[in-house]
Amino acid sequence: MSRITENILSILSTFLFVCFLWSCSEDKKEEILPPPVEPCLTVKADLYPLNAQGDSTELVFTTNESWNIVTETEEEKR
Repeated sequence: MSRITENILSILSTFLFVCFLWSCSEDKKEEILPPPVEPCLTVKADLYPLNAQGDSTELVFTTNESWNIVTETEEEKR
């Protein structure tokens, strides 16, 4: 083989060896997680007082978590 070919093969094999060693190293870095977000409920509109005439009112709020409304049946209340 020519001298140039030997040099190219030598450089290529050295490069591959270094890549192999680099890929096999274990990285002991600790994964840093962001702090957990506390649930937050913000009331945007106050409730108005209700009277005995059957008034209704509306509560307007925002929250940073998903939510749903769960109601009790008469059997669950007992």
